[in-house]
Amino acid sequence: MLKVLIVLSLHSNTHNPFRSSRNSLQVANPDFELVHYSDDEARAFMKEHYGDTILEQAYDMVTPIMRADLFRLAAIYKLGGFYMVCVIVSLPLLLLIILSLYALSCFSIY
Repeated sequence: MLKVLIVLSLHSNTHNPFRSSRNSLQVANPDFELVHYSDDEARAFMKEHYGDTILEQAYDMVTPIMRADLFRLAAIYKLGGFYMVCVIVSLPLLLLIILSLYALSCFSIY
């Protein structure tokens, strides 16, 4: 079975602000190879594997979020595997969300 984790981000592997989360993902899955694609590398992947199709043209015509989804589906189709979402929330933001929910729960409307 192919054991590869594909990570996609706007930034290159060396300038990725989420490097620590990527490293923890690799530590948690030591048997898997971690492959990182920046936006430019994903574009090159699309050109290499789907250069003569509508997918390459569509890749440059959609929003960044749609482009990421298109790359994920194209990579899964070409390389195999499945797609999983990993959401990263910073601790200060998480605490702000919790405090906001707590504050809202203290009020009741009659």
